Amino acid sequence: MDEKTLAAKREAEKDMMLEMTTIYCRGNHKDAKRNGKKLCPECAAFYEYAAKRTDKCPFMSTKTFCNQCPVHCYNKTYRPVVKEVMKYGAPRMCLCEPVAFVKHFTTTMTSKQKLANEAKKQGITVEELKELNKKEALAQLKLANAAK
Repeated sequence: MDEKTLAAKREAEKDMMLEMTTIYCRGNHKDAKRNGKKLCPECAAFYEYAAKRTDKCPFMSTKTFCNQCPVHCYNKTYRPVVKEVMKYGAPRMCLCEPVAFVKHFTTTMTSKQKLANEAKKQGITVEELKELNKKEALAQLKLANAAK
């Protein structure tokens, strides 16, 4: 994947996360002071962290979305937050961002189906295949870090 396409993919993923975070913030922090901004300070801090993780993702060229990635790069503080934001925001995107919702849903389902087909082809479970992919991804990451 060329640099221009990769940069566009990163921006699209950050836009998706901003939309989900905005939906989450509006639904869960109704009384928060936003000072004319989309996000309350707590959600803004989370989004900034998520955007930095997206900018540094070494698997961006091959992965679909974070929930499909074999390596979860969010630290222990933000891991439950990102799950909560996505769990709340993703289904509600169908109301305010229907095109983005359909694209996200289709990509996720296609990815899951490919994973299931690959597991069946190898004669293992999807969970076993995910574990193999995770080990492979971690090995690639270690090699990339060692080369620096």
